[in-house]
Amino acid sequence: MIAVLAMTGLLFVGCGPKAIEIKEVAPHLKTIDVNQRVFEMMEASINSKKLTNKSDTTSDLPQFICGTIKIPKFLKDLNRNEIYASNVTLQVNTSLKAYGFSGTMGKKDVLIIAYFTRFKDFNCDGKSKRVQVGLKLYVHASDLKVKVSSPSLAVISAATELGLAKAEYKFETFGINLDDFYAKLPSAQFTVDTYSKVISAYDNILNSLNDSTEIDPIITDVPKLK
Repeated sequence: MIAVLAMTGLLFVGCGPKAIEIKEVAPHLKTIDVNQRVFEMMEASINSKKLTNKSDTTSDLPQFICGTIKIPKFLKDLNRNEIYASNVTLQVNTSLKAYGFSGTMGKKDVLIIAYFTRFKDFNCDGKSKRVQVGLKLYVHASDLKVKVSSPSLAVISAATELGLAKAEYKFETFGINLDDFYAKLPSAQFTVDTYSKVISAYDNILNSLNDSTEIDPIITDVPKLK
């Protein structure tokens, strides 16, 4: 019997004392679990931005979020940090190529997408719009032997550390160029150490960037909690 206490970051195996603790890292970065619709919203905005940047119509793009509110162009114009994550449901045997992994989705596999964001919310005629840049993290876990209804990043990393899952990760940035970030990350196996370093590296680099760092943010609705 395997039980997971996700709230405390502890993972227990059987009745023995074997446990691993997920230490708090960058506690001012709050991780919020959101539903899959948020993933779909984010992907649509990121992919739309990619297509726009490849075209020759950049000069014709609107320069306003809404009304007379201009789209921020510098990092200093964004004032908050947040992480939100979603379990993505895929049918068995679905290709994982779109997420940066080889092979297909297995019966016991888990796919989590997390967005590490810096953002600012704006009021557009009574409706909030979020302007954001950041890092998109994909985590694919296979052979998961942890009994939990909705695995989190912390649980997956702990399970991998204990040999109760195989997990790998990929990432890409959106709206900002973080070349230094990639050099600070460990191997592709998503363990407790990786989980900590991904959060710390992203937070430290964002804090080290100049306020004048140029950004090309995406604009979305404000993500809703599960």
